[in-house]
Amino acid sequence: MISLLTLAALLASAPAVAHEDRIPKRERLTLSSGSASLNIEYAVPRGDVARALAGIFDRDRSGDLEAGERALLGRHLAREATAFVALTVDGVTVVLLPGAAPTVTVGGRDGPLLIVCDLAATVALTPGAHRVVLSDRHKDRRVVIPVEVHLGDRLTWRARPAPLPSVDAAHPLDLAIAVD
Repeated sequence: MISLLTLAALLASAPAVAHEDRIPKRERLTLSSGSASLNIEYAVPRGDVARALAGIFDRDRSGDLEAGERALLGRHLAREATAFVALTVDGVTVVLLPGAAPTVTVGGRDGPLLIVCDLAATVALTPGAHRVVLSDRHKDRRVVIPVEVHLGDRLTWRARPAPLPSVDAAHPLDLAIAVD
C-alpha cells in the first residue's frame, strides 16, 4: 500500500513532469499530387546543452539573444534538425529545400530551445500507385520521431499507416498511396 507521504510526493511532481517535453523532435509530412512538405519541430530541452548553445550564440554577452544571434542559432539548429532527413518517391530521391527562415523560441535564460523549420519539394505524382519513404533520425539514435501524415486532394491510402506513425534510425516511414 502506498503511504500518504509517497502519494503526496507523486502528485506534487506530476505537474513538473507533465510540462517537460519528452519528444525532442516531431514531424508533419504533407503530400499532394504536386508537392511534398515537411514541417519539423526540434527541441533542445532545458539544461546544460540549451544553456551552452544560448551562451555560444550570445555573441555580445548581453544575456539575451538579439534577432541576429537568434537567426544564427536558428540556422545551426535547422542544420541539426534536418541533417538526416531523406525523402524518396517511387525510389527516386526528392530534394527537400528549406522554406522561410526557421522560427526559434528561447525559453528564458535556462529554458528550452525550440525551432520550427519547413522543407518542401516539387513532386509529380501521376495517377496510380506510389511509394513514399521518409527517413530521418534524431542525433540520439534511440529517439523515435512521431510523424503526422496529411494527404492532399486526389491522394488516398493504398495501405493506411499505423495510427501513430514514426521514424527512427532503423525504421523509415514507408507509405503506400495512390493518386486518383
